[in-house]
Amino acid sequence: MSSTGDASMTVDVVLVEPRALIRDAVAALMQTQPMFRLAGEAERLRDLAMLDGDPRVVVTSLDLPDGRGPSVVQAVHRYLPSASILVLSDVAHPSIVVQALDAGAIGYILGSASSQQFFTALDSVARKESYVDPSLEAGVAKWQTPSNVAPSTAMRHLSNREIDVLRWLALGHTNAEIATLSGVSLRTVETHRARVFQKLGLRTRADLVRYAFDEGLVDSH
Repeated sequence: MSSTGDASMTVDVVLVEPRALIRDAVAALMQTQPMFRLAGEAERLRDLAMLDGDPRVVVTSLDLPDGRGPSVVQAVHRYLPSASILVLSDVAHPSIVVQALDAGAIGYILGSASSQQFFTALDSVARKESYVDPSLEAGVAKWQTPSNVAPSTAMRHLSNREIDVLRWLALGHTNAEIATLSGVSLRTVETHRARVFQKLGLRTRADLVRYAFDEGLVDSH
């Protein structure tokens, strides 16, 4: 793990996590590394407004009482705009990882990671260098549309969220599953789905799957 400095350059960290057990575990873990200091804890987004100080890093869950999914990252930015954000989550779906990074997170690590990986992620994020849990890197790379693949004219009319819904549908997820993965309502997913079919001129789920494969949005492996 690269060093962010000596004890006089301690990195202040704020943890946003609704589960007391996880907060206690992270607090105990951070006591073993003097270069990091747990400067504050919050159970929900609105608790951030009551914290003092200017932390360099915010470690946040994506499942909070007053926020879910990648939108949590945007909310944390509003409360603490100068902090770098590391997502600590059990959600391993590559689309959520990509959305969290697009929303402004610098790092993403799973709750199943080792303590060494956690501190490596903290160190990277404190230095404003991106970090993605090694177990997620391959999936994230596949999920992102290759820059050398030009989208069809029709697909250029889709929003980023509609492209995500298109991918999820092609991978076999139901509307309800997509709502849970993306942290939006079932009605919102249904609206995105209808727009995808309309904008692409598709009629059946089979047409959608074939289209997604042809565009390279998903693969057959």
